[in-house]
Amino acid sequence: MSDDKAKEIIRRTDALRQADYNVWLPLWQACVDRFIPSVGHVISSGRGERKNLDGENRPGPIDKIGVLSCRRYASGMSSRIAPSNQRWSRLKDTRPALKDNQEVKEYWDKTSESLSNYLNASNFETVKGEVFEQLGAVGTCCILFTKGTKTLFNFQIIPIGTYEFSVDHENNVVEVARWFEMTPVQAEAMNQTIWGGKAKFGKSVAKALEPGAPDELKHQKQKWLHSVRKRAIYDPQARNDRNMPWESCYVHVEDMQTVHEGGYTSCPYIIARAIVRPSEKWGRSNGMEVIDEQDLTSRTKRATVLAVEEQVNPRTFKKASHKYAIRNSPGGITIIDNDRDVIDRETKSNPQYGRELLLMQHEIVQKFFHIDLFEMFDSLLAGGKPPTMTLGEFRIRFTEKLLSIAPEVGRSLNEFLTPVHLRAFDIMNQAGVLDLPPAIMGRVADFKVEYTNSITIALKALKNQDIIAAFEDIGMVAAQAASVAPGKAAEVMDNFDFDKIIRELYENSGAVTEGLFSTDEVSAVRMMRAQQAQLAQLSELANKGADTINKLPEGAQEDIVSQFQLAMG
Repeated sequence: MSDDKAKEIIRRTDALRQADYNVWLPLWQACVDRFIPSVGHVISSGRGERKNLDGENRPGPIDKIGVLSCRRYASGMSSRIAPSNQRWSRLKDTRPALKDNQEVKEYWDKTSESLSNYLNASNFETVKGEVFEQLGAVGTCCILFTKGTKTLFNFQIIPIGTYEFSVDHENNVVEVARWFEMTPVQAEAMNQTIWGGKAKFGKSVAKALEPGAPDELKHQKQKWLHSVRKRAIYDPQARNDRNMPWESCYVHVEDMQTVHEGGYTSCPYIIARAIVRPSEKWGRSNGMEVIDEQDLTSRTKRATVLAVEEQVNPRTFKKASHKYAIRNSPGGITIIDNDRDVIDRETKSNPQYGRELLLMQHEIVQKFFHIDLFEMFDSLLAGGKPPTMTLGEFRIRFTEKLLSIAPEVGRSLNEFLTPVHLRAFDIMNQAGVLDLPPAIMGRVADFKVEYTNSITIALKALKNQDIIAAFEDIGMVAAQAASVAPGKAAEVMDNFDFDKIIRELYENSGAVTEGLFSTDEVSAVRMMRAQQAQLAQLSELANKGADTINKLPEGAQEDIVSQFQLAMG
């Protein structure tokens, strides 16, 4: 028997799909075919059904440059942002009063190490590469992050086209709905392991689970819908599934039945996007940019080729009413007419045009997937620079390429890795594997994630270059001011808090911040140094006074000593 809540969830999810899905479906499929063909026909026509948009004979790419470049991009982003051979993030308390507290630092350092170990023990290493591959190809990736049975963390990539999501006015995800298939036997196993035996199965599932039911009925795949939505009103003190920040509902589509209702303290679905344009919720990818650029370049190149062929083979173009096109192939270019019939096969005697077009397409693919930047990183790791560049050229090119990828890196951190840390901390907290925080913390408040990977450090180091360049100019101004008036140079430098500047330079360099004293410790060192300087000054004055007294006549010395004793009481 159907229920109203299940109907409303299905209606709301269908409305999300119908809003803009038809615009994105062909684009996603084109990107999948070009850059990640191993994914196959994952685009769905609705409610999880798979649909091949262009039939079984969709033309594939001419060569594998798109596939290889997308894989290189995924491996480059994965190894530079979340390398498997080192710690690439750490947690820090957001409260300024506790920033430099040693106990708080040790707590977050230990928690960061524990979180990193649990990530390494899970399937995160495999999944993160697939995430960046999907971001590079189709622009949006959905990751289901749950507590695992064999390991504490478990990650699952949700295929593009099988999920929907909605965003608020700030473009933050507030609802995710996923279509999936599951047999009655799998549903019962999920009921026992995850739902706590509280599932309310509808008629078709209950019938399949009856004793003596046919095996084909038990193992027949049925359509389900999982909806996770941010609650507007809930009681955080109630500590039950119905009063958690995120509402969870599993719906059996055929029976229109809400099988299980629950909740999450953090959203288990992570929606990561590569590039988001204004007024769009789905991400755009490097692959989409490649297709747009290649289409424009191909049309320009084809117009040039047609003009050349018109001069070389005028008989090919004797029918002015015909509109001509070009078919690309690795060996050359063939001119065809409206009816897709080959007009003149002799044009294939000019393969240079085809080779030029392919090379141009290769350059476009490699440019948008930042292949040259990752090659520069490899050169740095090897301890040098490409032999074809001077050091100055290398620095300029590296800075230019690094700035071009900065938006993608920032969004990957904000929408993929930071939600992973928040969700991981939540799972660890619920599993009881976290240490008790020190008493001074009171409670574990919001924390921030600081990234120490190579690409983030390289981006921060660009800021150091700006600071150093600024102080070079300031130094010249101060020198000029000193030449006018002796005290003006000091007045110029009075504008700067050098402690903050030095700390920022040090942290931006990627060095271990544990080597820095806290501000209180720095103040104590300076106070001790001032006291030592004062004692040294007093000692020097005392020595000079003694020398002066020793040079006086004996009677005068006795008078001074007597006066000193009288003054001291």
